[in-house]
Amino acid sequence: MVGHDVGVDAVTLGEMMRRRATASPDVQYFSLFDETVTYGRLWAQSGRYAAGLARAGVRGRRLDDVVVESRTASGRVGRVGLPGLEPASMNSNDFRLALGSTALRSTAFTLVRDGDRITFTGRGYGHGVGMCVIGAGRRAARGETAAQILGRYYPGLALEDVLRVATSSAVRRGSIRPVASAAPVPPVPPVLPVPPSPKGDGQVRALVAAASPVKAQDLERMAGQAQQRIASRLGVSPAPLTIRLHASLDGFRRATGEPWWVSAQVRGGEIDLAPVALLDQRDGLERAVARAVAEALVSPTLGDRHAWVRIGAARYFTRAGSESVAEGRIRCPEDAELTGAVSVAARREAEARAESCFAQALQRVDGWRAVR
Repeated sequence: MVGHDVGVDAVTLGEMMRRRATASPDVQYFSLFDETVTYGRLWAQSGRYAAGLARAGVRGRRLDDVVVESRTASGRVGRVGLPGLEPASMNSNDFRLALGSTALRSTAFTLVRDGDRITFTGRGYGHGVGMCVIGAGRRAARGETAAQILGRYYPGLALEDVLRVATSSAVRRGSIRPVASAAPVPPVPPVLPVPPSPKGDGQVRALVAAASPVKAQDLERMAGQAQQRIASRLGVSPAPLTIRLHASLDGFRRATGEPWWVSAQVRGGEIDLAPVALLDQRDGLERAVARAVAEALVSPTLGDRHAWVRIGAARYFTRAGSESVAEGRIRCPEDAELTGAVSVAARREAEARAESCFAQALQRVDGWRAVR
């Protein structure tokens, strides 16, 4: 995304896009993926695709079918059903990455089953979130400016001088005097307050917005059940938890400092969750809650170790039933790959490796507390 290149000005960005668009290999690239392509014969019982699904955390020996369970407002596949496996449903982009992003290039697809053959027919290449590099390149080739291109993908976006924005923030805090030319800045909505931690082991306090589709008592019950189940597997005593379910992505990001693709942040006995609409598009609210609760339970013991130990343990113990262990040598992710991932795909891939690393390490030691 453009927002990641903070030091690139509009002129440089526009020129970069034009150069990319006019180079002959990229022109061919743009043309290729604007056409409808059949991705054919992807059946997860073949070794390559079964291994990909296993790395994504899917368990089971028999896949009965592959079905489109839902679509987004833009018509892309939202969730894919995998009857016969566990979980029996997964986010479409996770499914795409499990099969291979060069095999199933987009979530804008339809599928048809014929015996043991499934044909995926789709358009485009990518996850469909944010700015399309291909479309931006073609617009640049037609002579559009960087501002016009960004305006197409991010309606209402205002390009601001970073120094001016920083100065306006300082004025609001009262650390410097306001300048007459400074533009007014709208007030920032308050972050949900943190109440005192509830007393007693295993109690969960949930904070949700008044208009939230999920009620506080339902979230407390969901988190409490996950806490008791996972604590029993770990052999630890559950501690009090406070969970905030944010109503907006902006609110979640302001409270946590995390990028948009992060589902939850765990700090001691406090958990911040992204909006439920976003979680539903990923692995669902229940899975996000369970993983966050698991991380809160293992962090007192594993918090001083590499991030892959803590995050891998949380994912591992969230699974229901027996866990299969990936074979072969796995490169455990560096801390930066998990805490500073540059995209949703990069983070999910790193988390999957973290879980596999933890599962392998657990086989070599006496109990989860000894994994390092």
